[in-house]
Amino acid sequence: MSGGMSSGDGGGDIQIDQSVWLTSYADLLSLLIVFFVILMSPQSIKSEGQQQSKKELDSAIEELKEEIKKKDLESKVDVEVVGNSATISLRDNLLFSPGSAAISGANQAILKQLIVPLLGTISSHSIQIEGHTDDLPINNSSFRSNWHLSSSRAIEVLDLFIVEGFPEAKLSAQGFSQFKPAVPNIDEDGSPSAENRAKNRRVVIHVQ
Repeated sequence: MSGGMSSGDGGGDIQIDQSVWLTSYADLLSLLIVFFVILMSPQSIKSEGQQQSKKELDSAIEELKEEIKKKDLESKVDVEVVGNSATISLRDNLLFSPGSAAISGANQAILKQLIVPLLGTISSHSIQIEGHTDDLPINNSSFRSNWHLSSSRAIEVLDLFIVEGFPEAKLSAQGFSQFKPAVPNIDEDGSPSAENRAKNRRVVIHVQ
């Protein structure tokens, strides 16, 4: 019988069908080719532009964190980096008086110093600014709802980005009122929490 293994009358000579190992070798080569195609795909290799973009963001965030530490603002500013984007959350009492969207001169100076590092991302990133409130309703002579207050606060921060030279086409602002809280406005017992409400009154800057 041809192919396969056979033993002669001498009892012991074994012949291996070459097609078996050739087939296995070809399969292995095919798997290696597929593996390298996956490795070389656009999804697995960052382009030179993406690498530069990430470098600019990392440099800006490092400088921003140094500024936050220097001004002892760690309790009022949170910074989170995920991939090639960053989120900077500012407590409202860093910028605004209760029920107001006006940024005082002193607070403007602080905010401008926090914005300056982000100017390093102009060529690679856009800025989205969000205003958020707690769940307490507002109805004063300036704002008839938390929608108006949160939107106005976001726009006030956006204006300072423009003053500092960030391109307007790369800026956007939104107000979310009370509907995207960072934490529940109540504590574990279900009672209103002043601490949690303070965390929810914030302006969030997305660098993306």
